Amino acid sequence: MYKIIDGHVHLFPERLMKAILVWFENEENWEMPFKWSAEKHIEYLQGIGTSEMMVLCYTNKAGTSEGLNEWLAALAKQYPEIRPYAAIHQDDMDKAKMLKVFLDQHRFYGVKIHSFVQRVSALDERFKEVLQLLAEREKGLVLHASSMPINSPYIRPDDVGFLLREYPGLKIMVAHLGLPEFHNPYLKLLDKYENLFLDTAYVFGNQRSDLIYAKNKSREFLREALENYADRIVYGSDFPVMDYPPERAIEHIRSLVLGEEKEEKIFCSNAKKFMGLS
Repeated sequence: MYKIIDGHVHLFPERLMKAILVWFENEENWEMPFKWSAEKHIEYLQGIGTSEMMVLCYTNKAGTSEGLNEWLAALAKQYPEIRPYAAIHQDDMDKAKMLKVFLDQHRFYGVKIHSFVQRVSALDERFKEVLQLLAEREKGLVLHASSMPINSPYIRPDDVGFLLREYPGLKIMVAHLGLPEFHNPYLKLLDKYENLFLDTAYVFGNQRSDLIYAKNKSREFLREALENYADRIVYGSDFPVMDYPPERAIEHIRSLVLGEEKEEKIFCSNAKKFMGLS
């Protein structure tokens, strides 16, 4: 049986993690059941069969990225199954200098830009040095570039295509399969750019999926995406920023009966390819 790599996990210091989850309870009226320590979150994922996890840090405040990244670097030393991605705020000082430390000394795999939280596009000039650095090292950029679960008006598929053309060594992973409104445009971009990947975070096993199916007028479009783009889609849960158990997402994908070869790519080898571990 293949390994399971979760390509979309958020871990933060405990107080910050709880504040993020409470925001979803207050603003979105979700029930957020996973208000635990980072250690307990890791143990939970291990308990459902997750062997590695791409942990994505982000921040909404300048000057806090370095401290968050140091915290994540220390956690990754304690738990070698963590594959860390750095937080970078557009108004951080000496962004490239700081990022070099985490990429080169702490073996981070790339950067997460949360355009909704940071209220910024990845095309913003303030990220230019960061993007150049990632492209030079062929590292990954994980982008919240759609409206699931929260609308992010700051970056769209055409912008992602521009980044892939402008920075040829850059690898980009768009979260949430680009759903709900940009799913098909991102699939078309997959046909054009071999450095583009999509993750499945907060899509499969979601009790709100009927809204997605209704918008796309089919319950088969998700299976078709995984079937046709099995080389470029990465399983991700969004844990613990979710209101249902992540094992439900794993069960849902397996229920599609894609065959073990395609399942292995989605659950494991595509994430390794994105991280440069193939």
